[in-house]
Order: sequence, then C-alpha cells, then structure tokens
Amino acid sequence: AECLEEKILQRGVRPERAKGLAESTIHTHRKHMRKIARYGLADKLMTTITSYEVKKLHEQIPKDVQAGNASHGSGYAIADKCVNLINELYLYAKKRYETEDLPPKKIITHNPCDPLKATKTVGSGHRTRKASDRSIRQADLKRFWGALEALKEYVPDRHNRQVESHIVAHAYLKFMLLTGMRGGALSGLKFSMHDSELKALWIVGSNKFLMKAKKDFMLPLSNEANTIILEMHERHAKKSDYIFPTVKGDQGVEVGVSRWVRWIRERVNIDFTAHGLRSTFITCAEACDVPINIYKQLVDHGEQPQDVTSGYTRTEIAHMRAESQRVTDFILDNAGVNRKKKEKQFTADANPFNIKEKLHKEIEEFAASQGIGVREAYEKCMKLGVLAHKRPEMKGKDLLDILNMM
Repeated sequence: AECLEEKILQRGVRPERAKGLAESTIHTHRKHMRKIARYGLADKLMTTITSYEVKKLHEQIPKDVQAGNASHGSGYAIADKCVNLINELYLYAKKRYETEDLPPKKIITHNPCDPLKATKTVGSGHRTRKASDRSIRQADLKRFWGALEALKEYVPDRHNRQVESHIVAHAYLKFMLLTGMRGGALSGLKFSMHDSELKALWIVGSNKFLMKAKKDFMLPLSNEANTIILEMHERHAKKSDYIFPTVKGDQGVEVGVSRWVRWIRERVNIDFTAHGLRSTFITCAEACDVPINIYKQLVDHGEQPQDVTSGYTRTEIAHMRAESQRVTDFILDNAGVNRKKKEKQFTADANPFNIKEKLHKEIEEFAASQGIGVREAYEKCMKLGVLAHKRPEMKGKDLLDILNMM
C-alpha cells in the first residue's frame, strides 16, 4: 500500500502533470488495494510476499465474489486486476529501491507474480484479454445485427419487471457500435447534450466528467446514430432526461445491458462484450481507411500525445461527421442492412452546374432561341467563354458564329 502511494506521488496527477496518472486510474488502483488488504497482503513487506500467497489470492477472490451472488465473470476480472496491480508495483519497486552500498544493490530481487505470468494469467496491461478479442469480426457482423434487431421484437413474459428494458438496450448497443463511445459515458447522456441541427453531442461543462479524460468532448453523429437519439427522444423524453435511462428513468446501465448481451451471445454464438463494440467500431474505422487522427478523436483518444504535427492540426466537425458516416456505412454494409440510396435524377432542363438562377434563365432563353437543349446551351456557353478568353478583341456575335461553325 505504501509503494502504491509513493508511485502516485512520484508520477503526479493529470492535468497538473502531463504524464501523470488520471484520477480515475488512481481511484481504481486504491479500490483494488483495499480488496488486496482484505487478504492481508497490503501491509506485508514486499520482500516477504510469496508466489503461493499471490496465487491463493487470485483463486480466492472469484470464490468470495460468487458466494456473494455476483455475476460469474466479475470475480475473475477483479482477481486479474488485483494481481496486475501487485505485478506493476513490484516492477516499479525493482527499479526504484536500492541499498546504500557501493555499488548499490536491488532490494526487490523477486516478483511473486512471475509464476502466474508464465501461464499468461496476468501480464502487461490491465486486461488479461484485449478488447479486440471480445469484439465482433467483420464476417460475424451480419449474424450479430440480425440478433440485435430480434432483441427489439423481444416479447417479455408477464413476470418480467424489465418490460421495456430490451428496447433501450437495443438502442444502447446499436449506438455504441455506430459511435464507439464508452459505456460509462453512454449511461449518463442527456437529451440536452444533443444538437439535432449539427447532428452532434456536446459533452461540456460539468458533464465532461462523463468522459474518461475529464475534458470537454464533441462527438459528430452519423445519420443513423442521430436517428437513434431522435427515436429515444420521441419515446421517453417526457419521462426522463437521459437518452438511455433505467426502467425508472434514472441514470445508469441498469437497462439490463449485460443480460441482453448474454441473450444475443447465446443466439449467435459470438463471444463479445458491450465494450467490445467500441473495439469493433475502431477496427472498422481502420478497415475503411479513416485517418488515425480522426478516429482517435471520435473515440476520445485524440488528447493522447502523438507527434509534433498533430499539435498543429484542427479537424472541422463536418469532416469528422463525414468520416463517422463512412464507418457507419461500412458497418451497415457488412451487416447486410438494405438501404435505398437516393439517386440523383437528371433531366435535360436541369441546372447541371448549379449556376445562379438569373444566369440560368438567360441560358434557357438562349437555348430556346437557338432551338437546342439547355445542357447543350451550357456547353456552348463554356466553349464561348474559352474563345472569348483566347480572342478578347473579337465581338460576341463573331465568336458565336465561329462556335456554330465548329
């Protein structure tokens, strides 16, 4: 525990220190340390902790969590994170602590997490499984989308208290897939943050604490993502301020997301999580060649240090929305969603070059006097302009005669 506090003090906290730890990271580390303290390892000297004690901790936490009627997977995830924290602290202490001898010697010479690392139970990073491992592959998008749409038509039995939770969960999962937004931020989104004209979400001011970086954030929405919010507004805006509320209209993810994820997973046999949909969005963005600096901003990774040039660039909202729409189109095309694209209808009397209305009428009159179509008249006028530029000394009538002879 003392080593953790010293590491926090040495690294510092963002934004006071650019490379410091985020407040959410510090909070998570301390929470896991309190869990470790329950098993008597937090106050022991680091030189006296054995690999057997760490392994026993890793095995006992899931048993205790499951005994408390928690979800099956939560206990294993907490155990992995606790051992990962111990591993990080030993790596930090090994570099940090030395004797006063000359030459100095390392005080920490062993790491009790090594046996678990050898079996790949724990290791680098905070996750034992990468988010990409729990995402949906491109070939599976069609099956997943079919099950997701079936969720909307789900008919609950009369004993089910969460009668309409499947509707909100359907919108929640679809929105996460089409935007790549974190679940923690989604649960706190309000209708007041939505700008329907700009098709964007503005998470600013006191609401910025929904974001992991705790900074103001603007998310441009694709047409389909914007439609989801409009549908939710029409459905329950009078009952709740939240876009994805609980059954009682409060903030939170108690819309049964984890339950409905299991419901979909059982039907399509795809091992994914809700957070894996965020990874799916990022993977699809890379697959359809969206610039990396754009999709980093779309998923709120844009504030991380990149290079010197990235500090000079500023992306416009319209360009970001266009790229977001490109990712959405890629996802929907691979999901087999049939969308009728509006084809531009062209007629001979249309205004093909978006010329101002007054000039367009003059060209229509010219076409009528010459007995030709409007488009042909446009082409003649363009050729006439080229001739006038090459022969500025000639009169318009003479130029027109030359044009008719060509």
